[in-house]
Amino acid sequence: MDKVKVKILFVCTGNTCRSPMAEFMFKEYLKEKKCGGNFSVSSAGLYAERGAVLSDGADKALEALGVKHTMRKARMLTVQMCNDADVIIAVTNEHARACGEGAYSFERFTGRPVLDPYGGSLRVYLDCAAQMRSAFDGIYDVCADVYDKKTNADYSGRCAASDGKIFIRHRRRVIGRLPDKMWKKCILKRMTFCRECGIMISKRNGRTRRRLWFISAAITAAWSLKTN
Repeated sequence: MDKVKVKILFVCTGNTCRSPMAEFMFKEYLKEKKCGGNFSVSSAGLYAERGAVLSDGADKALEALGVKHTMRKARMLTVQMCNDADVIIAVTNEHARACGEGAYSFERFTGRPVLDPYGGSLRVYLDCAAQMRSAFDGIYDVCADVYDKKTNADYSGRCAASDGKIFIRHRRRVIGRLPDKMWKKCILKRMTFCRECGIMISKRNGRTRRRLWFISAAITAAWSLKTN
């Protein structure tokens, strides 16, 4: 059985600057989180030219940032690409609308569009990269939610991109690891976690009850993570 992966597609205009930079940087971001195996990242352009490759400015910016990349050829966005993608991230709201319903824009995460750096200096490209990088935490949360749905995790408390490790979540931020023994006990008692606040939820007889004693476990785990 093939491993479930969330397909992420970054979209810009020519697929030579912004979207390929976002693609390569997000791959590095996922590697740092040690969860690259759960996601497939690619990019495309609304008006990509056949034979075009990564621009010199984007190449130099990625090299300056130490991001591994290739001089890949630009890809024209197709309807099939949009249908196959689980998460589409466009550089502006206009690009997102062109991708169809459900597409996200960097504007949602950073409050402003990612302007085209083509023809600009290295500093312009680095500023563009920094803006896109600042949105990765929000984009990751969206992708993690999609992964949970695809794997029917449904608030399982299992960090969707942690290679099977169990984490406590509080306001969508990982604050500590749940001890394996406690996790096994929770499975036996049919308990799940609230991803928003990290409080243990027990579902029995169709009713949901909060276990306030779990707060102490969360504090203990967070303190353990801080001291290690």
